[in-house]
Amino acid sequence: MNKAEQQERIKKIMLYATNEAVKTGVIPLMFKYLKMTSEGYAQITVCDKPTIINWVYNGHNEFRVSV
Repeated sequence: MNKAEQQERIKKIMLYATNEAVKTGVIPLMFKYLKMTSEGYAQITVCDKPTIINWVYNGHNEFRVSV
């Protein structure tokens, strides 16, 4: 597997994990209006694996997600 293929796999897993966090309500779509904490973490299941997802509010209605 070359570097481009590896990066594509990582990107897909990140998107899947973020979508799963939105589905389960860990990350709301309307971040500003639901009074979500500006930073935090939660444990969710992604592809049948326990996963920790972290988020930090960056301002301007944006936040950074780490999986």
